[in-house]
Amino acid sequence: MLLLAAAATLIHLARVRAIEPTIGILGVLVLLIAPGTGTYAFVLLWLPVALLIDYFLSERARVPAYLILSTYALIGFIPYGHTYPFEGDGGLTVLAFPRLFLLLAMFVVCIYAVAFPRPSGQPAAPRRIYPEVQNV
Repeated sequence: MLLLAAAATLIHLARVRAIEPTIGILGVLVLLIAPGTGTYAFVLLWLPVALLIDYFLSERARVPAYLILSTYALIGFIPYGHTYPFEGDGGLTVLAFPRLFLLLAMFVVCIYAVAFPRPSGQPAAPRRIYPEVQNV
């Protein structure tokens, strides 16, 4: 299912010739399907995460950019001792593996933000450096 979602999104990105999110999604996908990764392996995500954040910020999609950044930051700061009780508890088992859960959340945010972008007719939020200064 992950590969199918990634393939559909990558085909869409190839049509619009966007290379940054393509590299980012592939980088996240590789670590997501890797059989055994330690916390040290997630340092390899810095480039895909940076490319994804840059792409979403250039598209003025700040929510996906900040969600990706926050999930990446949380990967190293999870109290793993609090997640072990969920192991073998049905659907909550995914919470016993917090790095996998956060990486899956990052992947879902990427796929969703690329597959369902903001409608083109919707204006982007204006950038204001100094909100007290009015444009004349």
